Amino acid sequence: MGLGYAISEDLPMKDGRLLSSRLRKCGILRAKEMPELEIIGVEVPDPYGPYGAKGVGEIGLVPTAGAVANALYQFDGIRRYQLPMSLPKKPRRVVSR
Repeated sequence: MGLGYAISEDLPMKDGRLLSSRLRKCGILRAKEMPELEIIGVEVPDPYGPYGAKGVGEIGLVPTAGAVANALYQFDGIRRYQLPMSLPKKPRRVVSR
């Protein structure tokens, strides 16, 4: 969800109405378009959640767009300020540390 929000998802509207009701037209990423991920579960119970349960679903969405923007800047030296961000065709310049 976070990657789609950062690089491809859009909800184009005109006069307050959706231009398309097809999800694919909204830029939602398909499973095959996702990078490989390693999930590490941390099994520490939440003292306030029922039976120790805790919600973790959307917390990873908060930093994703910023992380993608910085990664793209490191790749091609262009700052992006709008979502979804345009992906580079080829690098223009490399920012060295």
